[in-house]
Amino acid sequence: MPSVMPSLVMATLAMCAFLARPTSALDDKQVLSHFYSNADGPNWTRGWDTDEDDVCSESYPGVSCDSNGHVSEIDLSDNNLSGSISPHVYTLKGLTRLDVSKNRITNAGWNRIEVVENMGNSVSDSIEVIKLTDNLVNSVEGLGKLNASLKELHMTYNNLKGTMPSEFFELPKLEVLAMSENALDGTIDTRIGKMDSLLELYCYGNKITGTIPGEIGELNKIQLVTFAENQLTGPLPDEIRHMGNLRTFSVHNNDAGTGSHTGPLPKFDRHPFLNEIYLDGNAFTGTIPVDFLRRLNTTNDDAITVGLKNNQLTGTVPESFLKFKNLQLDVTGNSISGFGGDMCDEQDSRDISSWMGGKVELFGCDAILCPDGYYTDTGRQESEDVKCKVCDAGTDGKMGATDCESDTVTTSEELQILAEFYLALGGKKWDEGSGWEEMSDIENPADVTLPTFTDNGVDGCKFQGVSCQDGSVVGISLPNNGLEGIVPDSFWTLPKLAEVDLSGNEVQLDRDYGFGNIGDAKSLVKADLSSNDIQSFNGIGAATSLKELYLDDSYFFGPMADELFDLAGLRVLHMQFSGVKGSIPEKLGQLQEMKNLNLYGNEMVGSIPAVIGELPILWHLDLSENDFTGELPVAAFAKLKKLAKFHIHQTGRGGAGITGKLPSFAENTELHLLDLSSNTMTGTIPTDFLSGVKGDRFEMEVDISFNGFTGTVPAELNRFSKMKLTAIRTEITKVDEALCEMRDWWNGEVGLVADSDRDESGCDAILCPKGTYNKFGRAKSGPGGRCLDCKGGEYAGQTTCDGTEDTDDNVDYNKDKKILDKLYVETGGKNWTGADAWGRGGAVCTYEGVTCVTNDGTNGNEDVKSVNLTGFGLVNTIPSEIWQLSSLESVYFSDNVVDLSFEDISQAKKIKHIAISSADVHSLKGISGAPETLKTLRLQRNKLDSIDELYEVKSLTHLNLGFSSIDGTLSTKIGQLSNLVHLKMEQNKLTGTIPTEISKLQSLELLTLSGNSMSGTVPEELDQIATLTELYLDSQQEFGGFSGPVPAFSTAQLKTLDLSRNSLTGSIPNNFYEAVRNSRDHDVYAYDTIDLSSNQITGDIPENFDDFVGIFIK
Repeated sequence: MPSVMPSLVMATLAMCAFLARPTSALDDKQVLSHFYSNADGPNWTRGWDTDEDDVCSESYPGVSCDSNGHVSEIDLSDNNLSGSISPHVYTLKGLTRLDVSKNRITNAGWNRIEVVENMGNSVSDSIEVIKLTDNLVNSVEGLGKLNASLKELHMTYNNLKGTMPSEFFELPKLEVLAMSENALDGTIDTRIGKMDSLLELYCYGNKITGTIPGEIGELNKIQLVTFAENQLTGPLPDEIRHMGNLRTFSVHNNDAGTGSHTGPLPKFDRHPFLNEIYLDGNAFTGTIPVDFLRRLNTTNDDAITVGLKNNQLTGTVPESFLKFKNLQLDVTGNSISGFGGDMCDEQDSRDISSWMGGKVELFGCDAILCPDGYYTDTGRQESEDVKCKVCDAGTDGKMGATDCESDTVTTSEELQILAEFYLALGGKKWDEGSGWEEMSDIENPADVTLPTFTDNGVDGCKFQGVSCQDGSVVGISLPNNGLEGIVPDSFWTLPKLAEVDLSGNEVQLDRDYGFGNIGDAKSLVKADLSSNDIQSFNGIGAATSLKELYLDDSYFFGPMADELFDLAGLRVLHMQFSGVKGSIPEKLGQLQEMKNLNLYGNEMVGSIPAVIGELPILWHLDLSENDFTGELPVAAFAKLKKLAKFHIHQTGRGGAGITGKLPSFAENTELHLLDLSSNTMTGTIPTDFLSGVKGDRFEMEVDISFNGFTGTVPAELNRFSKMKLTAIRTEITKVDEALCEMRDWWNGEVGLVADSDRDESGCDAILCPKGTYNKFGRAKSGPGGRCLDCKGGEYAGQTTCDGTEDTDDNVDYNKDKKILDKLYVETGGKNWTGADAWGRGGAVCTYEGVTCVTNDGTNGNEDVKSVNLTGFGLVNTIPSEIWQLSSLESVYFSDNVVDLSFEDISQAKKIKHIAISSADVHSLKGISGAPETLKTLRLQRNKLDSIDELYEVKSLTHLNLGFSSIDGTLSTKIGQLSNLVHLKMEQNKLTGTIPTEISKLQSLELLTLSGNSMSGTVPEELDQIATLTELYLDSQQEFGGFSGPVPAFSTAQLKTLDLSRNSLTGSIPNNFYEAVRNSRDHDVYAYDTIDLSSNQITGDIPENFDDFVGIFIK
């Protein structure tokens, strides 16, 4: 190679030596092995056994094959994938569908398809669907290579930036394109009109500007378009009239601060199928056209939704709308003056009673718009309880008004109260305090009333968590926000304060740990004070306006006080895990308005009193996980005509629990969720069980497991077309044959089992028959779901073969449930996303994110093996009891604002994998006590105080501490972690040199120290690590970076090297990478990548580099 100028080597030496020799195509097994490796397979939730050659076997969960044994579909959604997709996957000849949604993929692999093609592979022409929703992909470079077949591309919730990628326009067969919730900007490319196969286009939640181009009208097949929540401006193009197949069109809530759609409202009069249109939150003007949606097909009763809220429309709702039988119309927030054609006249023969979901029949046209001079929070009447209210004297409200006063700035008196609140609860240390920082310099709360403060226009209504109405504070919502201290008495004097949420903080309401002066809040209707320091009921009785009270995770440790029952208007009382003791008081009957009573997880005793029947509108009752005994009061329950959900399982308790016969609940016409599991009830299931439930409106959920019930599951239950009946571990002997045809029971599992080739009855999917068993107690479709033979088995629905119960195992099982139930409450479970089955009293192994394993005992009970709550929205601190889960192998708590203590980790005897990245972990104290089973620890994106104890966890193979504010030098103790395979510590504040002890890591394959402030020479000892394949030491220049000559790097396995942005000098040595170049074992499918850019290197690239099959070098 001819020599080049040193400056060119430094600035622009970016060349691709594509010297690849054609190779034979990989088979499906090899492709999946690449896929597994590139996407961090060892840490998947549902992993693959890549030693198994048959990719169509159960060893490859998520993989489906065609009749020829070729991979046809890959579904690894929500499976903890990270890294990149191997480009080889796009060469699978039979692949039609790839779904890797809800993972942490950063590169879809399209940019390396060309590399694969240069190896002699060809891209599949069968791939029709790719789902990458909810990942971290930031580029679609190379996507055009899939133009022969791709029909659906789902990329919502990724990291796409810049203008709409041109690759989208290279896919002529694309029918569905979803690119919402990214960071796309710029204008809509006019080439969009050439995507003439499109049926659905999703592009909401970006930053797109400009107008919608007229070329969009060329999409004459399209049925759904949404550009909502962008920054679009100008009128909608006339060409929309050509989109005759539209079903849904949405451009709502374009940012009013940077632009919104303007001009007159289009007629949409050439769209016979357009029954959903959302134009809310723009600046459309003029009247609603009389021929709006003129050609819409109204021959059926399909719902029609028209959203025009918060525009600048005037005039009346046109009389022509009377042709719509079932209309959901939102025109609030405009200047509408009335309804055309006397459509609201009670004498009008034209019926609009079905409008607004039938609310017009109940409330007249107030269900559409409150009249002049009236208002509600929504601008219309929604229920009997929320009627249009007359505006106060001196104010006014137009039709559909949500308030009657233009001046919304808080008064100086209320601002002073907010200042006292901020100062008393440590506002400067709050996690989120937007707006409140205006008060950060106040030393005395009285300062807030000084003219110099009020003249600055400070408005408390704009503070984080504050909501106002008519200029007064009506709500404060600051959950899990780091508040600490005693709430000042003045807080409760805010005159219109209606709702308060201070849950998940460390606040007291007075010095005696009671409720302080909460009774001064005369308008307060809802208070969530869960997970704070409240220990006494003193003062609560004065808060007589309360309708909803949440006190989960409190510290009462005593009986329910009498004054609690002075709250006669209370509708919701939620007191999970609050230490309540004693029996249910007779005064409970005073709470005649009670709809939702939750006393889960306390220490209450005695029988359920008859007074429970004196709550006439009780809808949801949860008395689970207490120490209640005796029989259920049948007559009392018969009075609860509104009861829909009732739980009283005793899974975590050692006593007898509820006894007696199973009531029929025949009088409870609304009941559709019933959990009586883990008690000692006896007798048969009555033939009139649940006979009073009206119609077949609900999917019934009934759990009577772990009781002493006998006999047959009765045929009369076939009146329910959909049911989940759990009756495992009872003495029931049979399911009536009439139920074997209930194909939709258990989400269709009954039908699937009946149709399988396993010669099983549909009844087996309800309970495994007598003489059989499996770990579920009932058959399931798919692998491992069959009921297995068990000679001598006396009962149906058994989960073990011998039917015996090992007390110790049951204690472990119940302990697991109690631990996870506590986790749910203490980390804000009711606000989680995706918390299926949590907090509902079911079996712990049914909880979303929980996987179980059969324990080592003889009865086959299952213990918790893994807890994966990544991105669920956990807050606060994970209870330390998590380490007491006896079979726990993996925990995944990443992407939550949550802390985790390691001080009791020694109790987790089987723990292998811990991931709590992008969280709120600060201390690793106690981690040195981790058992030798711990292999993987992922703690990236936290703020760690010290990592000294980590060097004692010698069993670790994978350690990720990137982006965690770690400072100081890399300790010489690093050599103690001799089992490490991956070590990632990028983007911290490390200084000093790489210690020579690094050479003791003889299994190390990947080392990442990028983006620190390290210096010195690159140690020669790195060459002693024969296994090293990837080395990243780049971006250290802030303090000079690594200096000295370029090392030769003689290790034969090294395939990726990044030393860019340092201070290396001299030339590239002739023996650079010599061992790699001469290795026969080098992977020809993975091109070597070498980045030496932004150093002070001079001279030539050595000529012997052409020994590489292929290389990327900068």
